Amino acid sequence: MTAKKMRLLLNCSGGVIEAAISYTGDVSDAERKKYSLKYYLDVAEQLVKAGTHILGIKVATARLIRQQLRCLAT
Repeated sequence: MTAKKMRLLLNCSGGVIEAAISYTGDVSDAERKKYSLKYYLDVAEQLVKAGTHILGIKVATARLIRQQLRCLAT
């Protein structure tokens, strides 16, 4: 969903908006090119700027490594 569409939905809802980011792979790996930590942080920033009230992080991998959680939660 584009940021423009998201803002439209947020403006029309009149309530609390919860968004979630689902990721897979090792975001703490600095060598990742396609879905890097920067990619996920940029998506989170766009969601917050669009007016999201609650932002969830869904881990689509079998296991969450503490280092990855620290990268995403800061």
